[in-house]
Amino acid sequence: MSNVRRVFVEKKPDFAVQAKDLKHEIKGYLGISDVESVRVLIRYDVENVSDETFEKACKGIFAEPPVSEGEGRDRLVQIKNTMSDKDIAALLEEKGLIRDSMLFVLQLKLSGYSGRIVSGHYTLNTSMKAEEMMQIMSQEETEETEQEKSQ
Repeated sequence: MSNVRRVFVEKKPDFAVQAKDLKHEIKGYLGISDVESVRVLIRYDVENVSDETFEKACKGIFAEPPVSEGEGRDRLVQIKNTMSDKDIAALLEEKGLIRDSMLFVLQLKLSGYSGRIVSGHYTLNTSMKAEEMMQIMSQEETEETEQEKSQ
């Protein structure tokens, strides 16, 4: 029997777009108006890897820290519609926004952002986590973005 380890991951509240959408559907479509919050957890089952590899995956793939702490530095990147996930990752690594392009490609695939990055010019910061950059480049709206629009 294989050794299966289970990892649960949850997006930060500002980036939990799926949870926000689900809450809206529960209230709107199902008419359950007293729902205050919804959390979406992503479950990963990891098997046939060593303890060392599993620990690295938990600290890297599922929760890679930003390149710099604090305010960081802004970097302008241009994503072209001809770029693959690998090309985008190489560009972000070249700009000092991520540490490992192969890890970023894996994160794109595991997070569901693979193939969803939209061409354009983006200002990203070295203090951003990979998932925050993915969300910006896929042009998903966060609660902060929606609040800014309504003001």
